[in-house]
Amino acid sequence: MYLTNDMLGRVEVYNLATNTFDPNGIITAGPVPWGIALWPVDTLGTYDPNRVVVADAGGTELSILDASTRLLVWRQALPNFLIEKYSIQISSGFTRAVITVHDVSDRPQYLGTVCRVTTGSSTCAADSIYAIYSTTPTQSSSSPFSGRATLRMEKLVNSADTLQLFGHLFWELGDLGSNVSGDTLRIELLRPSLNQRKVVLTACKAVTIDFPTFGLGDQTFVRNTGNFTHAFVGEGGNVSAAFARVMGYSAKKRLITPANSCNMVPTGLPDAGTDDQDFGMSPGVHVSDFISNTGVHVVSIATNFNGLTNLVRAGTDSTYYLDEGLRLWGTSSVGSATPGMDMNYNHKFEPGTGCTPNCGGGSGVLSERMVFAASPDTSIRAFDTYFFNQQKKIAIRDPIIGPLRVAFDATSAQQYLFGITARGLVVISLPTITNINPQAPPRR
Repeated sequence: MYLTNDMLGRVEVYNLATNTFDPNGIITAGPVPWGIALWPVDTLGTYDPNRVVVADAGGTELSILDASTRLLVWRQALPNFLIEKYSIQISSGFTRAVITVHDVSDRPQYLGTVCRVTTGSSTCAADSIYAIYSTTPTQSSSSPFSGRATLRMEKLVNSADTLQLFGHLFWELGDLGSNVSGDTLRIELLRPSLNQRKVVLTACKAVTIDFPTFGLGDQTFVRNTGNFTHAFVGEGGNVSAAFARVMGYSAKKRLITPANSCNMVPTGLPDAGTDDQDFGMSPGVHVSDFISNTGVHVVSIATNFNGLTNLVRAGTDSTYYLDEGLRLWGTSSVGSATPGMDMNYNHKFEPGTGCTPNCGGGSGVLSERMVFAASPDTSIRAFDTYFFNQQKKIAIRDPIIGPLRVAFDATSAQQYLFGITARGLVVISLPTITNINPQAPPRR
């Protein structure tokens, strides 16, 4: 079990076999290590047990660590993005392009890892492993991005060759569509130490966004699925919109980088670059359709093995169950805003569909259709993720006050729950829970 320790600037390593922490941890984790993710090997759930990726919130890089040697493998320098509002001004017969630049040189905060596979296999392509990460905002960012975060992606490759590097700012989540009011978006990517500056979204693409609400909350959570094909994002912290947003991501969909150039109509002003677009990110019309009640405050998120069930711990007492398209299927009343939450390791169900010929690709075993949610009354509550009712209450000694994660020991076929309490790490051997509900009805 790996945990980032931002105060000591290291990754703590917990050995389940001995029930002890490594006294030294991994001291090469970088400045203010925050988010952490495993290194994907394939889309069957295999990961490299000795390689982890850490977001260094005290810098502008990701650290790729070898947990077996406790050494840094490499640091991935992250690019800066200029988010630009493109407009055309006509005055006294003269026409000019006016580009309002917002420099959002933010630092990485939460992250997940995904991969795209080699054609015809489940193996992750060596050049297609990506980190999906949110940023922690800097106060120097200009309005409306002051105190606002962004969501980005970086290809993980140990190279200084700019032709191999790839970074993307997810503008897709704010795209309002055609023929709507808003501002034209233009984006530039900068890697100053490599003397790289390029337009990665041209004004020619005519992407329209609402600048005041484009930035995300300053504690935006990111998690990847167990098979590394999807990621799920929840807008936490201080938000600028009327309600918090959630986003889904699928690495199974296209990522394109077509060149584009044009003379803007009707002025003839030129623009050129590439129009990098990731069709795996939830489009703006899906992002705006999260929860009907406003003012919801997201405190944690979870996603299952294949990305078909996504959970949001939000408001003061509820868990929301969403499908891959971010449609809401149900809620459970947890009774508090305690953030810790995670699903059964083998969870492959969908919250709304039936169970013929299978249950969302899963085995159909009802005991796997569970989410575990921390409660302030020194217990862990287990809920069915199809009928949304409580199945069991597991007593613990101290209340969990932070993250909660479920892990699987393949040798013993035992699942463990890890949680942070005021007195440290608690480890629970999870029993097999009998689900009192029936199987999902057949799909028609």
